[in-house]
Amino acid sequence: MLAFLIGLIVTPVVRRGAIAIGLIDRPDAFRKIHSKAIAYGGGLGVLLTVTVSLIVFASLSDTWFMRATDRTLEFIGLAAAGALICLIGLWDDYLGLGGKKKLLGQAIASSIVLATGPGVEDISLFGWPLHLGVFVYPALLIWLLFAINSVNLIDGMDGLASSVAISMAGALAIIGLWNGHPAEAVVALALAGSLFAFLVYNFFPASIFLG
Repeated sequence: MLAFLIGLIVTPVVRRGAIAIGLIDRPDAFRKIHSKAIAYGGGLGVLLTVTVSLIVFASLSDTWFMRATDRTLEFIGLAAAGALICLIGLWDDYLGLGGKKKLLGQAIASSIVLATGPGVEDISLFGWPLHLGVFVYPALLIWLLFAINSVNLIDGMDGLASSVAISMAGALAIIGLWNGHPAEAVVALALAGSLFAFLVYNFFPASIFLG
C-alpha cells in the first residue's frame, strides 16, 4: 500500500519530466497504433517508487531495518543492478541502443546480482535437484537474461507487461513468505505496489509506457 501511494505521486512527475525532455514514443504507420505521442520513463518511476518505499518502510520498521542491515551487500547489489537496467532502457528509448549493447548491459547487471547475492550451489527444477557445479552461475546468468527479456518483449499493449510483472512479483512474495524469506517478500511486494500505481496511468488509454 505504501508503494502504491508513493507511485501515484511519482509516476505523473516522471511523465511530465519525460515529456519535457522529449522522451516520448511517437506513433507510426506500422506497428505503433496509439494516436498521439506517449511518454516513456515508466520504468524509472517504478524504480524510484520501490526505492523510496523501501527506505520509508525501513525507517518505520525496526525488524525490517535489522534484516536489511544484515544483508547490506545484497541490497546494494540489487539496487545497482536495477539502476543499471533502468539507465540502459532510458538510453535505448532516448537515443537508441543496439541489441548487442543492450544484452551486454543486461549481462553486467545480472552479474552484479549474482556476485553480491547469496552463494548458490544447486538448482531445483520442479522439485528435481540439479547439481551443476561450476556451471551453476552461467545457468543463473542465462535464466536472469531470459527473465529480463521475457517482460521486455511483451511490452507492446497497454497494461500487459505491468500486469504480468505484478503477477510475477506477487508470486515471488508468496514464495518468499512460504519459505521463510520475508526480506525478499517485502521487496517483491514493494515492486507489486509500485507496478499497481504505474498501471493506473498505463492502463488503456495509456499516458505513459514502461519503456
